Amino acid sequence: MHSMRDSDETKGLACKSQYFDEFCSQEAKNQKEPGGFVPFPPLAIVKGQKGIVVKAEMPGMKRDGIRIDIDNGLLTISGERMEEALNENQVLLINEQWHGTFSRSLQLPETVDPAKTKAEYDNGVLVVVIPNKKKLKPRKLAPHAQKHSSAGPNDGANG
Repeated sequence: MHSMRDSDETKGLACKSQYFDEFCSQEAKNQKEPGGFVPFPPLAIVKGQKGIVVKAEMPGMKRDGIRIDIDNGLLTISGERMEEALNENQVLLINEQWHGTFSRSLQLPETVDPAKTKAEYDNGVLVVVIPNKKKLKPRKLAPHAQKHSSAGPNDGANG
């Protein structure tokens, strides 16, 4: 019997298109399985004409608890969400809120310019914008005649 877990339809749920297959790291592709956990923070990655936008939902996170690094084309969003302390008059009955450290990494395509990355955090949503590299315009060069001088580079060098 063929299981859903082995199905081609379920492989790479976090990275569905060919673009995202090359964009997302292998780790990101394997993190969500049918019936499995959703990695924190959940991401939305959009490619547009001007570049790539990565949105990460991080409700309850404080700005100073979020770190964004780009190294060798690898974008890493990491941080820590602290558990709220209870005062002496409170008793925790149920806690379904996640807390702890996290890290998500995505391999960036060579078409973007990581040096121009910008990030904003508002209302629990981190938005990282990585613009495309400027396309170099094709140049045509015409060869010029070499100027001859009386003392060329090979003069007097018979070996």
